[in-house]
Amino acid sequence: MKRKKIVDWRLTKTSSFEEIREVLLKYKSRLEQANKKLELICVDDCCKVQNKYESVFESTLIKLDLYHTCQRVCRTVTHSNHPLAGSFRKEFGLIFRYDNDQGESPCEEKILQTLNAFINRWNKRPNSPLSEETMVEIEKLKKHIDKGCLSGTPPGFGTERNEQLHRLLNRSMITGATRISVELAVAILTIVAELHPPNTNVIQK
Repeated sequence: MKRKKIVDWRLTKTSSFEEIREVLLKYKSRLEQANKKLELICVDDCCKVQNKYESVFESTLIKLDLYHTCQRVCRTVTHSNHPLAGSFRKEFGLIFRYDNDQGESPCEEKILQTLNAFINRWNKRPNSPLSEETMVEIEKLKKHIDKGCLSGTPPGFGTERNEQLHRLLNRSMITGATRISVELAVAILTIVAELHPPNTNVIQK
C-alpha cells in the first residue's frame, strides 16, 4: 500500500477558502516542480467549493467525502428514535460499495440503483425508520450522486481521519473548557502528524 502523509496544514480562524488558498498554491507549486499532478480532492461541501478549488487545481476532480455523506442521512435515524438504527446505518454505508467490496466506488447509475433498492426494502418493513427528515437528506444525496460527486473514489478515500483528529482535540481539553490555546493545538497536531499520519494523501482542512 502506498504510504500516506500530510502534505501541509494550517490553523485557521474560519472555514473560509481564502484562509487556505495560499497553502494550496504553495502545494501546487511543489507538485509542478516535481512534475506531478493532484488527481482527486475530497471535501465535505463539494458543490459549494468546487469552483474555488478548481481556481487553483484546474483539472482536478472534486469528490464528496463518504463519511459526511453517510452521517447526514444516518444522523436522522438514531438509537434514541428508532430500534433499527444500527441495522439501518450499517446497511446504508454499503450503498457506495460494489458487491465484492473491492476497488473504487461504483458509477452513478449503480449507486442510484442500490440506493433505490435500499429505500424500497426499508419502506416495506413495519415501523420503517425512513422518516420525512431522512427522505429529505436522501433526496439531497441523489443530487450529488447524479453529479458524480460520489463515484470513482478509491478505497480509504475520505476525511474520516480529520474527524478522529477533532475528537482527539476535544479529549485534550480540560473538563468544562471549550477552547485550547494555539500552542497546545499546534503541539497536538505536530504529534499526530509525526506519530499517526492520516490515511489519505489529499488536501484537507
